[in-house]
Amino acid sequence: MGTNDIRDDDPREVAEGIVNVAFQIEQNSPNTNISISSILLRSDKSLNDKINETNKILRSLCKSKGWPFLDHRNIDISCLNRRGLHLK
Repeated sequence: MGTNDIRDDDPREVAEGIVNVAFQIEQNSPNTNISISSILLRSDKSLNDKINETNKILRSLCKSKGWPFLDHRNIDISCLNRRGLHLK
């Protein structure tokens, strides 16, 4: 869920899917602390607008749930592997 889904799904669907999984974890394991990490930008820049929108929605949903949102805007393409999709 996240960067692989962003190609085909709407940003709200991706964000809500991530939050739904976290909510299920929270329900099944109440002593677990939930934090949501932003989706990393990719080298295929055509998806970056959708990623930014998804992260904006994620940030808002996390705020409403009281969960920390880990923003990774400081990670740029130089931190990605040769394919430009994953961290080195």
